[in-house]
Amino acid sequence: MQMKTISLLLTVVCLLAACGQKEQAGGESTPAFPELTDPYRAEKAIENGDVVNLHSRIANWERWEQFMKNVAQQTPDQVRITSYTIEGDPTFEELVYDGKKVVFTYDDSMDKYGGKDKGRQTTTCEGIAIASKSKGKNEYILKGCDKEFGQYFELSN
Repeated sequence: MQMKTISLLLTVVCLLAACGQKEQAGGESTPAFPELTDPYRAEKAIENGDVVNLHSRIANWERWEQFMKNVAQQTPDQVRITSYTIEGDPTFEELVYDGKKVVFTYDDSMDKYGGKDKGRQTTTCEGIAIASKSKGKNEYILKGCDKEFGQYFELSN
């Protein structure tokens, strides 16, 4: 009886340890995004490693560049982009790349003025592309998304 209890306990511990990770293609896993707290201030987002867009001032841009390098090399990775409204509320764009496709999640649940349809939406896209280059800046877009809203993702440095 004691052996069954230990075995059950080990199984529960293993399952709980896996809860904080997302599985990628090929059985690899990456850590889950840091937890969102309300309020989620820009300082906390920067500390968590988010790419932060605070009214066109971007922090942690190097994290986006690393994500794009990993996509080019077909290496699984993930990145969260946190933007702030004029009122100071955060919106989130999470991109999880599994080596082949990008799962894009848009979350405006913390936007107090986001309207009645706010929340999390997810779509799967074929990839990320540079939409345009001008004055040394790149504009990025998602391509081949299975839902229309993902086609409006845009990020500029």
